[in-house]
Amino acid sequence: MKKASSKKKAKKKASSKKKVQKKAKKKAQKKAKKKAKKKAQKKAKKKAKKKATKKASPRRERTAPPLFEALKGVLAPLGRKLRVAREDATHYTLDTAVSGPLGQPLCFASLERQADGVRLHFYPVHAHPELLDELPGALRGCLRPPSCFVLTTASPALLRELSGLVRRGYERWHETGWA
Repeated sequence: MKKASSKKKAKKKASSKKKVQKKAKKKAQKKAKKKAKKKAQKKAKKKAKKKATKKASPRRERTAPPLFEALKGVLAPLGRKLRVAREDATHYTLDTAVSGPLGQPLCFASLERQADGVRLHFYPVHAHPELLDELPGALRGCLRPPSCFVLTTASPALLRELSGLVRRGYERWHETGWA
């Protein structure tokens, strides 16, 4: 009988020891979660503070708006032949009057002002890749495949080259019946 009661006591002691260990483990997990949450909140607060104090460089502030307006001037003459889909301080988009395969107008070109310059998405290059063969060297350096030009400066020569490319692109789309 003594052996049975000592076995019961040992089992009871072992189960209470497991319970204590389980409680300690839960407590440690809870503490670790709380610490991780606090760390994440601190990191998010620091990131938000850094983002709020971050300013654009004076060079960017001077170049982006005039560059955007100069490039808009290259596309604007086509605004009479195509439809201006969006025009605001940071975007200028020209669509065709002809509907594409999905029943929506085709986008011809889109300007997007960024902090570091202006992006020109020129879609005739997709349909007529031979336009890239005629691409002058200065413009070729600005091309990011498949059809995005990232421009940070606008020299008169670059604007002339771009104007010629836009004209040739429009002519090709017109021949195809898309414009």
